[in-house]
Amino acid sequence: MNPELEALIHPDANLEGVDLQNPDLSLASLKDASLRSANLEGAKLFLADLRGANLRDASLDGARLSDANLRHANLEDASLVCADLSCAKLQYAILPGADLRSAKLVFAK
Repeated sequence: MNPELEALIHPDANLEGVDLQNPDLSLASLKDASLRSANLEGAKLFLADLRGANLRDASLDGARLSDANLRHANLEDASLVCADLSCAKLQYAILPGADLRSAKLVFAK
């Protein structure tokens, strides 16, 4: 992860509306972060900690969220078209209105 981006990434971060297409946020700790309406298309979020994160209205099309922890995350009205959520932890995630067309959900819990 580049140093400028790394400085923004921390638990409780406020990244509402940020435009970060194709960032590598693998292993990032974004617990309880606000990413509402963020553009994270194509993001690499392998093993990212997104517990309780607010991703409402976010664009995660084509994002790679395999093994990510999304427990209690708000994904309401988020776009996850063609996202890879393989083995993602989705317990208690808020999903109404989320667009999961062609998303990979193999072994997601």
